[in-house]
Amino acid sequence: MALKLTSPLGIKLFSFLLIIGLTAPFLGAVAYNILHDPFDIINAKGNIPTAFIGGSGMDRYQHAGTILHYQPKSIISGHSHAANFIPSHLDRELELQDTYSLTQDGATLFEQSTVISYALKNSDVRDVLWLFGSFRVKPDKTHHKRPLPLYLYDDNRLNDFSIFLTLPMIKQVRKKNWIRSKIDKIEQQLEKQIDPRDYSTAWHWLQPKRKSYNRPVAIANKLLNQNPDSKEKISELKDEQHYSRE
Repeated sequence: MALKLTSPLGIKLFSFLLIIGLTAPFLGAVAYNILHDPFDIINAKGNIPTAFIGGSGMDRYQHAGTILHYQPKSIISGHSHAANFIPSHLDRELELQDTYSLTQDGATLFEQSTVISYALKNSDVRDVLWLFGSFRVKPDKTHHKRPLPLYLYDDNRLNDFSIFLTLPMIKQVRKKNWIRSKIDKIEQQLEKQIDPRDYSTAWHWLQPKRKSYNRPVAIANKLLNQNPDSKEKISELKDEQHYSRE
């Protein structure tokens, strides 16, 4: 018995199939985002090598998951220049513990303070290294091109799931896998294990043509060399090229 589309039952069936056809791609994309969760919003994947997404504004999404699921005891905050401070180096040189970089490219003071406040509230943070240039002291609330997703840094965890509805994550999943592969390659080159925390906001590492980052000697010279008493301290520094420029 053929079902006529003009019949009440046929219209309902057609409407049902149409709704399924229209919503299936969206639901599939949401399911993909939740399953892969590249920013660690739901949980940290302990059975997969750790990697953090940084640069191009994506660090603003990553930091919320880092704070909640990796529980830093020390944090680095600031705009992109603060990424010169490497977490494992601070743990070693300043005797800090579980340091994570929460820097944001081009971040305003409001964005920096928002992430710091969230970390203090949701993790047992004991030390904060907050660095920013004087050019960041201005009334801008958020970066005009890369605004901080404030809903990830409030007290409502339920609204965090809206990230899976609005942000296509297939590129971020691929980027995270690429970072894992790069870290693995560097470990093979150096024949030692490296700390993924050191690459969490290292956008200068992702853009190797830039040569003004991860160069503490050059930075110290620029900042301190006018003072003769600083020359001896500068001479004790050593640039650490611990990442691949390929």
